[in-house]
Amino acid sequence: MRHRIAKLVLLVFLGAIVNIAVAWGCATSFDPLSRSRYQIAAELSEDRYTSWEIAVKRDFGSVYVVSLHLRHVIPHNDQLVRGDTSQVVPHWGEFESSHSSFGSGGYAYDNRYSMGAGWPFLSLWCDLNRRVSGERYYERWSNGALASPLPPRSVSLWQRALPLWPIWPGFLANTVVYGAFLSLLFTATATIRRRLRIHRNLCPTCAYPAGNSAVCSECGAAVKPTTIEQQA
Repeated sequence: MRHRIAKLVLLVFLGAIVNIAVAWGCATSFDPLSRSRYQIAAELSEDRYTSWEIAVKRDFGSVYVVSLHLRHVIPHNDQLVRGDTSQVVPHWGEFESSHSSFGSGGYAYDNRYSMGAGWPFLSLWCDLNRRVSGERYYERWSNGALASPLPPRSVSLWQRALPLWPIWPGFLANTVVYGAFLSLLFTATATIRRRLRIHRNLCPTCAYPAGNSAVCSECGAAVKPTTIEQQA
């Protein structure tokens, strides 16, 4: 029982490591200038002084989000409204809410660049850059991310980053998927190794040459005895 629990814990741990490695690989390979299109939506507050625009770009294993909360000095016209933000905005990141520095009066903006990464589900995310101008100025780069050792892309000068914040549903799902894959891989490898040892008249457990006994003289595991014809 303890052996099975230890094996399960090891598979979950290895699955999580693979999950993070895949997410980081997807994040570093993302190019904001690729051909995939942005989904754009915008909405106005009831008083038409505050607007929220969001653009989302989806590539293989990654999602790039540009969010802008903007408070105007005069009411904005309704032509700004387009699309449905609820259909565009990701469920992670709390993009609907503006930063506390945004304040409640006068011109202000909350401009945010974020990324989610992972496959087959998004599992990690981070803020690449966030600038807020309102009651006070706030700016932070790479919040919830590690700087990638890889250089920026030469064309777009895209600064690569490794996201750290988990998107829990995707993180758990990916960990299970990769853990199950590793379990199948280890089982298949052990089965092939066992069959090859039996074919070579070796103990399937320790690879010690099988003798005339039904028990391995080295480790005590059950073996198929070697017959006189096989020895010949």
